Amino acid sequence: MDLKSIRNSCFTLDRFENFVFRFPQIQDVLTPNMLYKKNGLLYIETEKITNAQISRLGEAYTVILKHSVVKPSDCALLIGIPTSKETFYNNPNSDYIKNFSWPKYQHDIIIPIYKFEKLIRQLGIKVIHKLTYSSFGKIFKDEKIDVFILFSHWKNKRIEFYNDFVPIDKIVNKIPNEFTGILDLCVCHPRELIKELRRKKPNCTLRSIDSIHQKEAEVTPSVWLTFYLALFKILEEKEITYIMAIHEVLEIYRKHFYKNIERSYYEKSK
Repeated sequence: MDLKSIRNSCFTLDRFENFVFRFPQIQDVLTPNMLYKKNGLLYIETEKITNAQISRLGEAYTVILKHSVVKPSDCALLIGIPTSKETFYNNPNSDYIKNFSWPKYQHDIIIPIYKFEKLIRQLGIKVIHKLTYSSFGKIFKDEKIDVFILFSHWKNKRIEFYNDFVPIDKIVNKIPNEFTGILDLCVCHPRELIKELRRKKPNCTLRSIDSIHQKEAEVTPSVWLTFYLALFKILEEKEITYIMAIHEVLEIYRKHFYKNIERSYYEKSK
């Protein structure tokens, strides 16, 4: 590993803490005073590294990548909103569908979701429809999955599941204390949920983009689906962490699609 590679390396604070805990042999190589924070990531301060540390850091970085690279097959998409005619009409507790007629919902929501699903299943992503509250906790027991993406609706401090609208405390209680993977909340403005997860689930890494918008345009599910398709393709093509891939997609959106991408959360509960 040379200085250029080190300078382009980035980690999230939560991942750094996890790796130091799991691999104490890197503690004296990658220490907090050697890092600086920028745009939610930690970068290595190359001026503070000696030649001997460069060599050892290369070994440490190899260990980190080995244990944090994510592939599409390591991810699961959990969908809480209706995704069929059946779940549209037989879901009296759904808040999301209240402002839709069936033809509009089919055109705006369901057709894009199924086009997206066809593509991501080819990459190996697991997709779960009709996500119920009771099944939510059981999903975390799948040891083959490292990243769970919750794609649903948030309102009044509740998240929509199939035939249920669940408050924060119940959602937090469903996540196992021993879960050490990533929970990606693709719901709008879940600040209160993030706060509670940080407090009560110390092993869980959280990710949530607060919002992506241009001017006052509404953010539709199609925008998010396009975002995640780009993310999954990067994960397939590169040996990269989930968070690093997220930042690559964010940069693409900033440069080519949306002028204003609001604050992103990359937080580990503490």
